[in-house]
Amino acid sequence: MNPRAIATAWGLPVTAAFVLVPLAVRDRLPEPMATHWGHDGRADGSMPFTGFVAMGLLLWGVPWVVLLVVSGRAHVRRTGRMYWWGTSAS
Repeated sequence: MNPRAIATAWGLPVTAAFVLVPLAVRDRLPEPMATHWGHDGRADGSMPFTGFVAMGLLLWGVPWVVLLVVSGRAHVRRTGRMYWWGTSAS
């Protein structure tokens, strides 16, 4: 199995968990949700539930997709490089 397929197989369930777990417990979460705490332990930052889910999805999903694209392009370049080194050596 190639690395890109493995990354896709792992990334899809993680992405689904980032969305489905908060949705499953949404009725038990406060609105707005505390997202930052000060040095004294009190919440000093909050955001709505949809913003919380969107932020988590963006912080995980965007780097995951970028790395999938980059890994696919790296394989093509590596294959081309191996081809040219192989033909120049013979």
